[in-house]
Amino acid sequence: MQIQEGLCILVQEGKITDMIVTAKNPLEDLRALCNLEMVVTGGTIIDHPKIRKRKQVEAELDKFL
Repeated sequence: MQIQEGLCILVQEGKITDMIVTAKNPLEDLRALCNLEMVVTGGTIIDHPKIRKRKQVEAELDKFL
């Protein structure tokens, strides 16, 4: 796992967290959510996950693009 310099993620000892990692900032462009670099869930790291496309979800996201 490559961490960008200056990026710090703190999780309390004994706790786990779920998160997604994108190459671009999804707050600036929601399309970044279509290209995930990594998913961490339940302490398991999934590199470059394949995303199932759902027409209804795509249609909803398109409203904001």
